[in-house]
This record gives sequence, C-alpha cells and structure tokens, in this order.
Amino acid sequence: MLRREATRTRNRVTEEVEDLLTDRQLEILTFVRSGLNDKEIAERAGISIRMVRKHLQHICAKLRCNTRAHAIAIALRRGLIAPLEMW
Repeated sequence: MLRREATRTRNRVTEEVEDLLTDRQLEILTFVRSGLNDKEIAERAGISIRMVRKHLQHICAKLRCNTRAHAIAIALRRGLIAPLEMW
C-alpha cells in the first residue's frame, strides 16, 4: 500500500514539474544533456547566451537544484527528457 501511494505521489510530482517547465526549458535541458556549452545551446536555440543562462536559472529553481548536472539527473529520473542514445 505504501509503495502504491509513493508511486502516485511521484507521478503527481512529475506531472506538476512537467506543467511547470516550458517547451523551451525542456529543449534547453536536452541540449545540456547532450553536452553542449552555453554558446552552442544559444546558437542552436537561436537565443542569446544570457537567455540560455536565464532559462537554466529558472529550470534549477523549478526543479529545486543548484547545478545543471543535478537538473539533468532529476529530469532523467522523472522522465522529463530522454536519456542520451549511444550509437
């Protein structure tokens, strides 16, 4: 019973975070997961480096984390972004 309740809670939290992150923020997370730096992300997304950093600040605030690596770990664990495919 506790396991079922924990699963429901986890699913609800995931849905809430998905609702909080915009499509652009999910795109930025995907670029970060791919190993791109801020300049490369800016070029691919067609935005400034400053805006990339601002998106990352908002992402970390929403996911309650301090680093981009932690944001990626949370996003992967919650299924917000797909794992990087190897070959």
